[in-house]
Amino acid sequence: MVTTGMTAIYESDVCIIGTGPAGAMVATKLAGEGLTIHMVEQGAAVSQASLDDVITSSEPAYVRLENGAWGPLGYPWTTCNIGGGSVFYGAASFRLRRVDFDPARHISSTDIPIDWPIDFECLRPHYDAIESQLGLSGAHPSEDPTHPGGSTPALPPLRQSPQGRRLRAAAVNAGLSPFATPMMIVSEDFGDRKGCDYCSPCIEHVCTRGSKFDAYRHLLAPLERRNEIRIFPNTKAVRLRDDDGGGGVFLEGIDPHSGVHTQFRARRFVLCANAVQTAALLLRSSATLRHGTPAGRQLVGRGLCMKLNEYVVGYPSEPADGLDDGDPWIKGHGPFSTFAVTDYYVDSECPTGLGGLIYETRPGWKYGIAPEDDIARLECLVGDTPSYNNRVRLSSSTDKHGIPELMIDYRPHPQDLARLDWLCEKAETLLGAAGYRRSWREPGGYMLGSSHFHGTCRAGIDPEKSVIDAEGRLHEQERVFIADGSYMPFPGAVNPTLSIQAIASHVADGVRKSLGFAPQQFVCP
Repeated sequence: MVTTGMTAIYESDVCIIGTGPAGAMVATKLAGEGLTIHMVEQGAAVSQASLDDVITSSEPAYVRLENGAWGPLGYPWTTCNIGGGSVFYGAASFRLRRVDFDPARHISSTDIPIDWPIDFECLRPHYDAIESQLGLSGAHPSEDPTHPGGSTPALPPLRQSPQGRRLRAAAVNAGLSPFATPMMIVSEDFGDRKGCDYCSPCIEHVCTRGSKFDAYRHLLAPLERRNEIRIFPNTKAVRLRDDDGGGGVFLEGIDPHSGVHTQFRARRFVLCANAVQTAALLLRSSATLRHGTPAGRQLVGRGLCMKLNEYVVGYPSEPADGLDDGDPWIKGHGPFSTFAVTDYYVDSECPTGLGGLIYETRPGWKYGIAPEDDIARLECLVGDTPSYNNRVRLSSSTDKHGIPELMIDYRPHPQDLARLDWLCEKAETLLGAAGYRRSWREPGGYMLGSSHFHGTCRAGIDPEKSVIDAEGRLHEQERVFIADGSYMPFPGAVNPTLSIQAIASHVADGVRKSLGFAPQQFVCP
């Protein structure tokens, strides 16, 4: 470290922005080569903190309200803390389907082309390695009718909830092919991790036992102990700047609480902050860093996809069987999801023919579910149509440090709303067949922000139609890579974390190559 005036300057080989699943994947694949790796994280470490604590302490974004006005009610994070969303997520870990790489025959009305520069086969070995190393628990791929292919999960499925058992029986009777939700939670002892003991709800809670994958606990902490990385918490990545024509790049950072400035210089920068924060960082950065064609530069921040989602909650006419005082499920404990169907992922009856995922999403404690309550909660997910006008913007107003505030400018496409409604009707029918006689729909709230951000720095071969190339590098800028959901030209209709990790692993190989190292398989530290 050197100091110039009041600004500390840190130099490294690689600077990774974001410590969530993507950033942790990149760091793991670059470690062990003698490189100096710095990681910049706006949030702090969490241990027993609740998700609500993290949300209330994180900066908001402006979103458009129902009356047309703008209000600071949006949430531009998965979660803002070391380890990112993996600390609090439910751990559902699906692969993208093959149709997600070429959905044009179903989604033809988009004003931004969906042109992936890679296909599923490019990501298959990354999926296989990640599932094997991180301990995916799940069914054999043959049980999932739209599984794109690959290895068998490392561990057997987690124990199914009583609601999941009822839903599974109803789905089988309806001619569907239900399967256990693939979960990044170890169902039995795995290495030094203890198998899940169903001690508490997973979603929105820290897993103190370590059964659920946590990007910090399972990837970054071992690297930190070996001094292979250094994490800078409470450091907001403000902007990237070029080095006055010298060919270098540096990052301006600031402590959002104290206002203390820092500067990071590196041979390579890898942006893993999420598709909102990464786009905002580039929009605040030097225009000379956004190389490529004028049309390509205009795409930064555009094409924002959230995934449309809605929950369908069912109440039974009689209690579920199999519950007793010794069953952890009676208290609402246990994994977030144990049941899924993808039979409706592609269906000619659905508007456009492209449907989505229906899977169990068990509520956490904050819902106040009584022990004797037997409710089933299904989430319906559809991948949204990329739109030029759905985007991340910078406000004319600034925060206390003079940094432009964020705006999430998003409106769902009418055909996507119709697709979601169709899928919710299928979920209602399934709940009824399982004995849940009353149901109601719970809005997903995706227009205010989401844990599923994609597409704002889309990858592609043509610089006129994309921001980054197939390896995640900014067009005509060898020093800056993007390895988060920003990369994805289409979001698909499944939970994105596993796919973002696979993309980050793929991009990390590109970073390695640019530094003179050969690609390597992902291996836990």
